[in-house]
Amino acid sequence: MNNLDKNNVNEVLDMLLRTRRSVRNFTKEVPSKELVEEVIEAGRLAPYAILAVAKQTDFRHFFVISNNSLQMDKIKTILGDVIKSEISAHEKEAKNNITLQSFITSLKMQVEKGALGVGTAPYLLIVAERHGIPPIEQKSLSHVMQNMWLKATALGLGFELVSAIGRLSDNKDFCDILGVPTREYGFDACAIGFPTTSVTREGRAVPYPSIKWI
Repeated sequence: MNNLDKNNVNEVLDMLLRTRRSVRNFTKEVPSKELVEEVIEAGRLAPYAILAVAKQTDFRHFFVISNNSLQMDKIKTILGDVIKSEISAHEKEAKNNITLQSFITSLKMQVEKGALGVGTAPYLLIVAERHGIPPIEQKSLSHVMQNMWLKATALGLGFELVSAIGRLSDNKDFCDILGVPTREYGFDACAIGFPTTSVTREGRAVPYPSIKWI
């Protein structure tokens, strides 16, 4: 790769990093299967914990759930019930904890408005990463989500993290929908579709105050 090519690649990467945004409003237009599979391929190429998964080849799976499907409705109900239980379990404790109060208030608003990221876009894309030793599947999932987010940005797709899906590893009903064993996988998810407004290239503030050279 010559210097000109390197400069072009670097500029494209910088543009994607600066343009990446969380999109919460999607059009009804359904992305093609090919576009969604390009996003998934980016996730498949993400790093994984080779020592944790040993020689297993089925450590990562992708599930595409269509909006207005029976499965999507079931996932909405399951997730809503899990979050309501979480609110109930921590509500008393939150009285003396401002940070927890804010978290509980946010959860209540999400449940009331149905703003859990499930069913807001044409597709809910769920990623499953097998638990390993050491248990660092969530780190691998973070790599997967970042790869897919950048690819979605490059393709002009909107992308919203649905991290609440990560709470469902122990939920048998949810795992049955995906056809995977309960408690064997960690999960993360995102909503994917076309954004209602175009994403701008406005950059974020350069974080000089957070850099310390030693």
